[in-house]
Amino acid sequence: PTRGEAASLGAVADDETFPSGDDVEGTLFPEGDEDWYVYLDTDENLGRIFPRVDLTGVPEGADYELCAFVSCTENETLGSDCAIGTEAFLDGLPGCCSDASGNADESVRLDHDCDGGVVTSDDTVEVYVRVRQVGGDPVCSGGYTLLYGDD
Repeated sequence: PTRGEAASLGAVADDETFPSGDDVEGTLFPEGDEDWYVYLDTDENLGRIFPRVDLTGVPEGADYELCAFVSCTENETLGSDCAIGTEAFLDGLPGCCSDASGNADESVRLDHDCDGGVVTSDDTVEVYVRVRQVGGDPVCSGGYTLLYGDD
């Protein structure tokens, strides 16, 4: 699948405890497979919004990369800092990626800005999550667990 075909995980709010959504189980098979997910992270009144995604249970012998990209729903997406992860961009969307070596757990946490740092702005975002294999052999049995929400 592609970002445009991302599986919807629903919505979470910035006043919820991480992980906010249900765990997602997935596999990457055959070689070159990518999994895409999207969820809405809503900016509640006086809340602090920090989209976060964790990846656990990467199969032994595999190496996965986890990325999350944000698109503001009400205002222009001005940028994002990575509280956890490394800065990345995809089709103009800011985000963060994690690529720990081997089958180590991955984590990203974003601190984005939808309207020039104005406190009263709505920082609600669609969070696009990509999981892809960057090393090792594809594994069709056993998979990973994706945890998502707002931190």
